[in-house]
Amino acid sequence: MIKSGSESKMPYTFARVSAMRSKLIDKAEYHKLLKMDLNSITRYLQESEYKDSITELSTRFSGIELIDQALRQNTVRTFDKLRKISPPDVVKMINQYLCRWDYHNLKVVLRGLYSNADKKEVMDLIEAIGNFNKSHFEKLLNTGSIWDALVQSRIVSEKQIKEAYEEFKRTNKLIELENKIDHLSFEQSLCGSVQRGHNNVFRNFLLRDIDIINIQNLIRFKKEGLQPAEIMKYMIIKGRRLNKKELEELAKKDTMENLLEALNKTYYGKFVNFIEYGKYIDVELALQNFNLKNASLRSHQNPLSIATVLSFMISKIIEVRNLRSIVKSKHLGVDEDFVEKKLLIV
Repeated sequence: MIKSGSESKMPYTFARVSAMRSKLIDKAEYHKLLKMDLNSITRYLQESEYKDSITELSTRFSGIELIDQALRQNTVRTFDKLRKISPPDVVKMINQYLCRWDYHNLKVVLRGLYSNADKKEVMDLIEAIGNFNKSHFEKLLNTGSIWDALVQSRIVSEKQIKEAYEEFKRTNKLIELENKIDHLSFEQSLCGSVQRGHNNVFRNFLLRDIDIINIQNLIRFKKEGLQPAEIMKYMIIKGRRLNKKELEELAKKDTMENLLEALNKTYYGKFVNFIEYGKYIDVELALQNFNLKNASLRSHQNPLSIATVLSFMISKIIEVRNLRSIVKSKHLGVDEDFVEKKLLIV
């Protein structure tokens, strides 16, 4: 619930967020971008909200790397600005949502340490839009040790991660640690969000997000041939529509076809035809599109609620994702019709 002391600041915040939203790339523009080459896309971005980042970074980067770094920098600056124009209660919820990138970045560091990857390549994958900056993750990477990176992360505690780390040492499979980090990420996001007032919209979004990740993992692990008990280890039993019993029944389906048929009978089958999509990537996109549209709908229904801020954050993240997809497709020569179908656009 937004506290009364913050309520007088909310109209200002919503007005500023509305102005920021108006500068997002219109869906009609994506079709134009798909027709452009990399140089034309760069010039297009120089005339948009990405202008300052493109100009500032052009002395150090060029081509696809320039665009990618500009997208990263602009995203960080956008969310920093969002925090500055929001009252404390809203900032808390912004941080609760964006903290998932801290956990994601921690996993990136662990993967880099596990595979002994080039440090620059690892750091290029860091999305520093959460509560820790890029230098924090560089320090973790420089520890040279998975355990040291974990205990020095200030993201997870030694107590929280010790059992998963012992399992990792036994199996040498990083997925054991990553699964625990994913669970802790959602626990942290949900911590403090209560089922009342403005927070109701925020909490329900997070709970839907858990359902979506569970569905994605069900399909992924069924495809990999994991047994039901093994699949259940990776389920987050705190979603909005799918409880533990339902997840267990889904995990027991003996074939991918039977799993997709069963998913079609769930609440989410009203919005996504799992059998029609079939492929993992298509299901993932369809589910993300559903959640984006739902957040956008809540924003229109409650223009003076946290839904407006949440919808903008999601839309910004999706915009950057779409731009990356377009730029990467140009670099690799992927057919533009194929890419257009993979874009997330409300």
